[in-house]
Amino acid sequence: MAATDFGNSPQIKMKPSPLNEIIKADVEEVTQNILKDAVEPWIFLGSHGVHIKKADGSSISISGVMYAGSVITVFWEGFADEYIKKRSRELIESTRLKAVERKIPVQNALQDLLVYLRTMIVKIFSRMAIIDQKLRGHGFPESVHKKDIRHHIDRNFGVIRTLVNAEIKCVQSSGSPRPIWLKALELKPNIFGLGINLNWLISKLFRRGK
Repeated sequence: MAATDFGNSPQIKMKPSPLNEIIKADVEEVTQNILKDAVEPWIFLGSHGVHIKKADGSSISISGVMYAGSVITVFWEGFADEYIKKRSRELIESTRLKAVERKIPVQNALQDLLVYLRTMIVKIFSRMAIIDQKLRGHGFPESVHKKDIRHHIDRNFGVIRTLVNAEIKCVQSSGSPRPIWLKALELKPNIFGLGINLNWLISKLFRRGK
């Protein structure tokens, strides 16, 4: 897997997480659901109109109009971005939990996730560009140019990368809790360098006996 750029930190090539294939499948499922529920219905604007739910639960209902002006604005500005952000946040949390449950490094899993989230963003806007071209061409897509989607991809990936980076920083700053058995040991200047922390053990046993 290619190195991933996380802000100003140096690029490090890391081995894919053991969760890699699971993460890939999760993102692909989410991608297909977004396309089916929020993008593909637009292809029927001219015949049946468009009736879809937005990521926040509100609806978009458009019928009896041409694909032009404000309708194009609705298609390109906002509703897909909201879906991408919401579903990405859900994937970030589910990936984190899966890594914790399996005792797998969370940072590696999130780095893998970020790669697949970019692929999701590219797929969604690439499909939107194809539908947009067909609608503007009125059945003759080759008669109009295909929209440049690089700005949409970069803008959305920037938002998602910030969310993933924030989660990685939280994981790094939280560290790992000290195992309880370590509290029963303390450094001592003896031949082995370790001794039993009797005070801690006695206090622990005393509390249990109450």
